[in-house]
Amino acid sequence: MISRLGYWAYDMVDAQIFQTAIPAAQANLVGTTEVSLASLAELVMLGVAIVANDVSHFGGLAALSMASVAGAACVYWWWLANPSADQRRLFPSNLQLDDSDEGRESLLQLLVPTPLL
Repeated sequence: MISRLGYWAYDMVDAQIFQTAIPAAQANLVGTTEVSLASLAELVMLGVAIVANDVSHFGGLAALSMASVAGAACVYWWWLANPSADQRRLFPSNLQLDDSDEGRESLLQLLVPTPLL
């Protein structure tokens, strides 16, 4: 059970980012694109498992797995290095954490620019 804690935390953060960062008008498009890409990746994995089903292919499969993780890390770092305007608004890099009431108010206004009713 403890081994799943990291997975659950990731899943919760992922859901929060999807709920806060994606405009409601594009939520359906982004969700279906995510599911489609995950299904394509699963299809590729099954195809590789069918083709390379012998134990002698293990080294190549391990290298392919490592290359896939490295490629995903490169894509992720590129995404972080080139933030969109929405990402800059949601995840500001110049936060000055101030524990006073005024600091909390300014941080709230920075993160939620529209007035709360």
